[in-house]
Amino acid sequence: MKDNTVPAMVPATADEDVQPDARPDARPGALRDDRPVEPPPDVFVYEDMLARRSRDRKIPKKDRTRSLILCVAAGQLREKPLSNLTVDTLLDASGLSRGTFYVYFKDMGDLVMTLLEEFFAIFWANRPKGGSGLGSYDAIYRVNLFYCRSYEANAGLFAAFSRYAESNVDIARIRGKMNSDWTERVVSSIARRRGFGEAERLRLAGTIRILIAMTVESLRDRYVYNDETLTRSFPEAGDMAEAITLIWFRSLFGEEPANGPA
Repeated sequence: MKDNTVPAMVPATADEDVQPDARPDARPGALRDDRPVEPPPDVFVYEDMLARRSRDRKIPKKDRTRSLILCVAAGQLREKPLSNLTVDTLLDASGLSRGTFYVYFKDMGDLVMTLLEEFFAIFWANRPKGGSGLGSYDAIYRVNLFYCRSYEANAGLFAAFSRYAESNVDIARIRGKMNSDWTERVVSSIARRRGFGEAERLRLAGTIRILIAMTVESLRDRYVYNDETLTRSFPEAGDMAEAITLIWFRSLFGEEPANGPA
């Protein structure tokens, strides 16, 4: 059975802002020819970033070696996202000595924690910003597109975050806090635009957590397990983002988007 853990920071809106749709010329069910309205930031491949850093002679050798170890670990997760990392396999792949590894990390758990923490910090810093002028559908799509592209490019790391959270209390705590914080931001954004009581607020928060779980499971099936139906139905990240966004919009607003697909 596949795990159902949920990585943090699944985006739902741009800049924590859910805007009412305001396009007088849009017709219900109209296919959007201009998506996304504002292109998301360039998607980064964390393994490549680490590889460049490990070769950069402008930084101290100790930092290059540390980056090399993290890069090899990221590469192993890319190749075998469902396997556990071990010190022996990492040393075989990197050519480094056991003593060198322990200079930088206490054990494999320490390495995994460091790798995932630093990856998600960069992921969060690169999220789309400045989309407050977009309509609701475009805002949600814009950020979901960034998330889908990021997952496609770093599927091993996203999958590892879910899997290690099952056994690592620290990673599970980080995941829980990030998901809770993101849920509250989306709820607060919607609350600013339409008032509702505590009961409705609680239900909305629960709905968002379900949507997060659905999104992560779908992306894991698409980019880690290479599900045949999802791969054929949504060959590009934009196709996947559009399908996910439509479900988010319907669930959050209870209606069809005026400027989204049928």
